[in-house]
Amino acid sequence: MRGLLILDVTNDSGRPLPSDWCETVGVPSLTRLRYDSPSADPFLELLLRTHAATLRHVELHRLDDVPAVLLARALQLRSLKCLPCEGLSKLVDLPGLAHIDLYCEGGSDDQEGAAFPPGTLAFLSGASHLRSVKLCLSAEDPDAPLRALSTSPSAQHLQELVALADNEDPPETFVTTLVTPFLPSFTSLRTLIVDDDLEQDFLLAVSPTVLPCLTTLKVDVLEDSCMHGTLHRPAVHDVLMRNPHLHLYIEKGFPEKVMCNDCPWCKWGCHELLAETKNSEVCYSSHSKSATCPKECFQAFSPSNPLHPSNN
Repeated sequence: MRGLLILDVTNDSGRPLPSDWCETVGVPSLTRLRYDSPSADPFLELLLRTHAATLRHVELHRLDDVPAVLLARALQLRSLKCLPCEGLSKLVDLPGLAHIDLYCEGGSDDQEGAAFPPGTLAFLSGASHLRSVKLCLSAEDPDAPLRALSTSPSAQHLQELVALADNEDPPETFVTTLVTPFLPSFTSLRTLIVDDDLEQDFLLAVSPTVLPCLTTLKVDVLEDSCMHGTLHRPAVHDVLMRNPHLHLYIEKGFPEKVMCNDCPWCKWGCHELLAETKNSEVCYSSHSKSATCPKECFQAFSPSNPLHPSNN
């Protein structure tokens, strides 16, 4: 393993991997480690001890708690993906940990839908270098992680927030309702991703006054109309017109193509350039496409003539 930079380990053997699975004395080299195992076995601990000086990106899958004492020595760590767990509180002082992904798949049955552990909340409220955070909001005390993050030293510097629901069938607008009251705390946010439908109060909260740096908003919409019909919903039209720099991505719940040719909006004949476009190929704005825009940017409405769409 000498000189190795990237390592991906999956342990489905049903027993811990021993430390003598490889050489016990090594030279630090790993920068990226993905480890998928139901326990923090001796081999994982050996890897973290050996490569603490070089590790920058770590993913730990299925572990109900992280080997926090060892991770705390990885002073070059920039990103961490793991389940919410008690040990995260020991990582609050890592100077470069900017990206945390607290995913919600693969943990024990006891964790499903459970409140965030106090150690995770302490990490979210105390970490000062976070720039990107992904949260799975559980049914029990669901706003606790957002509340903790909103009071942290990182809140005013956070650039990306991803909020999902920690169950397959959450109540309608569960995530957007939770996120909305905390948005004013994240004034540097550039990207906001919510795995939820468009909710009126949420869209009203998305404004240049509250989120002056926001350029990317990704949401899901589950409804019967085509994407073109959803684009003409008053709340969607309004959020684009009030946020002239915003790129709106709307995902899931639609046929492959943007237009259905059956709804009143498609029959009206507007947005003709979207006729053969796939939903995955476009995002929407109220500004003309510029060199800094995503390649899929499409000006859906024109500020100079806001009642009628622009075909650009």
